[in-house]
Amino acid sequence: MVSDAYLIQLLTAAGIFIAFIVVSRLFVYVVDNYVRGLLKKTKTELDKKILDIVHRPIYLLINLFGLMVVLRYLGLPEGIIAVFEKLYRIAFILIGTWVSARIAELFIVEYLRRFAEQTRSELDETVVGAIEKFTYVVIYIMGALVALKELNIEITPLIASLGIGGLAVAFAAKDVIANLLSGIFILVDKPFKVGDRVVLESGEVCDVLEISLRSTRLLDIGENTLIALPNEKMAYSKIVNYSLPDARYKVKVEIGVAYGSDVKKVKETLLEIATRAPYVLKEPKPAVYFTGHGDFSLNFRLVAWIEDYRRAMEVKDFINTEIDRRFTELGIEIPFPVQTLHIKTEK
Repeated sequence: MVSDAYLIQLLTAAGIFIAFIVVSRLFVYVVDNYVRGLLKKTKTELDKKILDIVHRPIYLLINLFGLMVVLRYLGLPEGIIAVFEKLYRIAFILIGTWVSARIAELFIVEYLRRFAEQTRSELDETVVGAIEKFTYVVIYIMGALVALKELNIEITPLIASLGIGGLAVAFAAKDVIANLLSGIFILVDKPFKVGDRVVLESGEVCDVLEISLRSTRLLDIGENTLIALPNEKMAYSKIVNYSLPDARYKVKVEIGVAYGSDVKKVKETLLEIATRAPYVLKEPKPAVYFTGHGDFSLNFRLVAWIEDYRRAMEVKDFINTEIDRRFTELGIEIPFPVQTLHIKTEK
């Protein structure tokens, strides 16, 4: 038979647990009906999303804490109480780890991903995804280590082994890490982006097709071939970007005429051709410079600004074709190198 005192104790324990359930439900009711109403008046959605993450775990922790209070009230043996308290602390750690990971994800989505979308760079979004995954791993590893410590498992050797293993992995993957860091440098400095036309240090003229964490893919427009270069090489080599600071481009044409030619007429003819050329800007105006006396010719340089670097070959073709036509009409000679060979003969 159950004694009246023990029955009263059981009923009291049940009442305490029900009271905690009521408190937790009251907490949910206040959050849903009052706190959310207040947060609707704020300009940001971040506080509302944080509340969505934390209010269910808080409800669960209130009920678990109520269970611990009931177990202590019932006067169970200390060994059993200690086990339940340890389980409660582990549950608290795991729930806290989950909440931390969700909040970290929220901040990444709200700020880093929004920034990546504004920059419209594939690299930005790739790096943000890598940061997101790295953050998850770090948070869950830290939570797991704290939980193991709570279970009285010695984590110092584990941390040491993780450190040694991390160094080994880092050494083995040093090239991958170097390319990742170089990709981040490219993201921060933005020396080029997808769609830009660049000149590599080796001389190839390429369009940037894709920037990933490991490499940059380029289209060699001269050969119509794909070039994939590690980000480390792209970050630490000289890259000329036609697209920056804007799409305007200076077309330069070198031309030589025969000695005795009318310099004034040559300059006027070249300016007239540049003015008629397609895509040439009126400002800055085209200009012709008499650059010097060569071995076989008087040398000139025609400079014209065009609105888009992609039109450079088309404009050069027009200018050179017109130079050949107009110089022929005007009788302006374009000389070619001549060498006179004297052969000394012995008598």
